[in-house]
Amino acid sequence: MSLYFDSQLCAFFNSELGPVPDGALPVEEETYQAIQAGLQAGQRLAANKKGQPVLLDALPPTPEELAAQAQAELTRRIQMATFAIAPLADALELGIATEEEQASLIAWKRYRIELSRMPQQPGYPTDIDWPTEPLK
Repeated sequence: MSLYFDSQLCAFFNSELGPVPDGALPVEEETYQAIQAGLQAGQRLAANKKGQPVLLDALPPTPEELAAQAQAELTRRIQMATFAIAPLADALELGIATEEEQASLIAWKRYRIELSRMPQQPGYPTDIDWPTEPLK
């Protein structure tokens, strides 16, 4: 396989699959594989001053990305709490909840309320102090 890297496009090309831009530099298979592994690990591709491919550290997440990550985690935790609450609430409603189940229901409901208040927490979504999940 004949691999090339074009620093202007910051892209790899395989001469066996199509044309290679003028000025693209040949790349060893090992270099290509190492770069692919770095990209999979979250690093980013760039060109050095000689036009060769290099890996750079990943950029820190943007405020929008942090907010989306926090919202996804918040949603996941609320769904988990709701899943834990449902059978406990059913047992209480039917009058068959044990004292342990009643205490667990209260703990899970309190946890879910704490989660629902997370967006009002100072520092949210960049600095989050998640509440402790109740014991199962």
